[in-house]
Amino acid sequence: MTLIGAFVLMLWIHVPLALNTALVVPLTAFVNISYGSRMTSNWHALYGRVGEFNARIEENVGGNRVVQAFTNEDHER
Repeated sequence: MTLIGAFVLMLWIHVPLALNTALVVPLTAFVNISYGSRMTSNWHALYGRVGEFNARIEENVGGNRVVQAFTNEDHER
C-alpha cells in the first residue's frame, strides 16, 4: 500500500522519473530474491565453519589451562 502511494506521488511530481523507477524496482527485486536464497545458504555454511573453528580454539585454550594446572601440582598444594 505504501509503495503504491509513493508511486502515485512520484507520478504526480515527475512522470518520467516515476516511470524509470517503475522499470528499475521490479528488476532490483528479482535480483535480490534470486541471489538472496543462495547467499543465505552460503552464510549458513560460513557460520557453521566459524563455529567449528571457535570450538577447536576453545578446546585448545581449555586444554592448555589443564596442562598448566598439572604442571604446577606441587605449587597448587
